Amino acid sequence: MRKIRGYEPVGRITCDKNVQFLVDGFTLFSERVAQRRAVFEWYDEALSGVPGVAFMPELEGSKSNRWLTALTVNTEKAGVSHLEMIEALAAENIEARPVWKPLHLQLVFEGTKYYPHEGGWNVSDELFCYGLCLPAGSNMTKEELERVIGVIKTMISK
Repeated sequence: MRKIRGYEPVGRITCDKNVQFLVDGFTLFSERVAQRRAVFEWYDEALSGVPGVAFMPELEGSKSNRWLTALTVNTEKAGVSHLEMIEALAAENIEARPVWKPLHLQLVFEGTKYYPHEGGWNVSDELFCYGLCLPAGSNMTKEELERVIGVIKTMISK
């Protein structure tokens, strides 16, 4: 049997550390997803009753990895915009950002044909105009989460 660098031949099947690496990697990924979901749940529980704040729903029959914690801000109900919220968080040295800018609004695609969901309205534009991503790292502490939540609640209660 020909030896391939980095692989240990075992009969007809090549087994080596790469298989264990994949298993370990999947285990680590699963742990990170669980941590991200816990971060989302912490935010959701703390902010679900706050006027004008709505989290991205989880589709029935699916399980989001919640890699990002995205929410939308209804400016009329909250009394602040998503950009004002981002600025207030930044003033406290907390990084938040708008959801991704839709491709059809980016300069590289200027002048290309775009097909909205309905005449004059589309989901991506609306999410970009009202959505933001909160810090959601797998290693966030409860204290860090409470800091973010505190800034948002303080802004909206003004």
